[in-house]
Amino acid sequence: MKNIVTKQIFVILLLVLFILNIRFQAQSESSEKFIYLENKKINTLTNKIAAMYNVNSKVYNGSPEQIARQFLNEKKMDLGIANVSELKYIATNESHGVKHVGFIQTVDGIPVWGTESVVSINKENRISMVVNGNKNININKLSNSVNISNENAIRIALDKLIVDEKSLIKLPETELTIFQDSLNVDYLTWKVSFVSYKPRGDWLVFVDAINSNLIKIFNIQVNYSDGSGKVFNPNPIAALANISLTDQNDSDYPALQLAYKNVTLKNLNDPIGGLYYLQGKYAKSESLEPPSIPIVSSSSPVFNFNRSQPGFEEVNIYYIIDTYRTFVETLGFSPKWNNLDYLRFDAHANNGYDNINYVPSIPFIAVGDGGIDDGEDQDCILHEYGHALHDALMIGVGYYYDQSKITEGIGDYFALSYRKTLSTFQSNKLFLWDGNGETWNGRSLESSYIYPNDWTSDRYRCGTLWASTMMDMELNTSIGRTVITKLLLKSFSYITQYSPVLEHVAAILQADRDIYNGIHLAALVSVFNNRGFYYQWSGLIPYYVEWSGNIYVTGDITVNFNGTIDILPNTYITFKMDHHLLLMGHCT
Repeated sequence: MKNIVTKQIFVILLLVLFILNIRFQAQSESSEKFIYLENKKINTLTNKIAAMYNVNSKVYNGSPEQIARQFLNEKKMDLGIANVSELKYIATNESHGVKHVGFIQTVDGIPVWGTESVVSINKENRISMVVNGNKNININKLSNSVNISNENAIRIALDKLIVDEKSLIKLPETELTIFQDSLNVDYLTWKVSFVSYKPRGDWLVFVDAINSNLIKIFNIQVNYSDGSGKVFNPNPIAALANISLTDQNDSDYPALQLAYKNVTLKNLNDPIGGLYYLQGKYAKSESLEPPSIPIVSSSSPVFNFNRSQPGFEEVNIYYIIDTYRTFVETLGFSPKWNNLDYLRFDAHANNGYDNINYVPSIPFIAVGDGGIDDGEDQDCILHEYGHALHDALMIGVGYYYDQSKITEGIGDYFALSYRKTLSTFQSNKLFLWDGNGETWNGRSLESSYIYPNDWTSDRYRCGTLWASTMMDMELNTSIGRTVITKLLLKSFSYITQYSPVLEHVAAILQADRDIYNGIHLAALVSVFNNRGFYYQWSGLIPYYVEWSGNIYVTGDITVNFNGTIDILPNTYITFKMDHHLLLMGHCT
């Protein structure tokens, strides 16, 4: 962790995080609406406290459960708890000296589904936070009202889901449970729980214990191959359309909170020794370089970190690599590195310097932490992954000469094209977050760059020209991002790491011919021509001309008697529509 957050800021941050999270939940459940007064969340339907933040209570004595019950008993009127003794103790979790005591509401000894409460106790035995899940339940003495057996409830549940009972991997269990629906109607139910393969799921089925009606079905399964995490998607500046955001030494300050997105982490490996890692089918987090920060693990496939914690960059990198690799597979490609489907990455490498790079000879992506951490900006991650894709799909290892320039443009195009699917803010600029001006200013596409004038010894200038050309295809033709990406990926396999840029142009055109029977050729050549990769010819050649490079024939070319065209090696000639080369006399 690169910064120290003050207690006051941390408390404010927690408050903001909880408020944002609860507001989202409140919008999704019509039965509950909340307002926030001082450090309390108030349920507007009951006028009771639903949560308390930064409580800083008096010091209590006793076990964690005893302390929690003391506090709840003191506040029971405000919290809407009729009888604290009817709260069933669940468990106490402790980490870093803070204890979290869980309860669930019961009525006549029957648990009320979805009413868990947590009382948090700090190191000083003061209450620091309370989340109150208690509900107003309007029925009592329910155990005498049961009209159907638990066996009948199981049969109803299995039949409703059309379960192949041979696929059951956890036999059905039942518990009498009170269920309150979104309209605040209370039901006495049998909660039937089981796990099956057909249909696949970890199922909870609530069957009315009085009239056998089906009340609710949940699939609570989190597959071993899927997890969840919090990322910047794509980065704070793009997500919030706010160019004033700064690093502030990795602090998780309030202005950044809406930039976080909760996402599914696909394709995670099975747990090892009960622990999940950010390692999976297409991406693998490892500590390969100094500063040798251990990779994160979790007892569940949930990886929720904020940017002040080292694990955040790992989640961000894993997510974007896996997401884009999945997209690449939908396009029909299966890149491999050392015959492996996954690419390794070190989220805290480069000795902490502000740099990110792809290392072909290993291969892996090394991500630095200097300045704004490169692992926080999806443009940075996907730019490097573009290099990796270029390398994986091309014969040989690495890239030289023009390919070292083209690969910069490939990375820029993949990054910007992907980001535009999430945000159109400053859609002409790359690395909005990492290059926000604090350490560097990022890069922009350039409409005026043209070949060969801007194809210089500066590989980044050349890369900008290449990326700008690809983006012209996406914006100024009807081809579309998917086809352009497919053609670009396919073009890598036609060339070597030493191929010149004009050969790469030809490879893209060849890819269109091979995949799409050339239906995009006219649009592709038009864009390449506008960027100077083709030289236009039209009209009369009086005696002699030497053709080299890419020739875009925009009209009939007439060669006079005894005129000569000398076509040099590596020359690519494209005729516009139905125009022809008219050979009159000797032509070589």
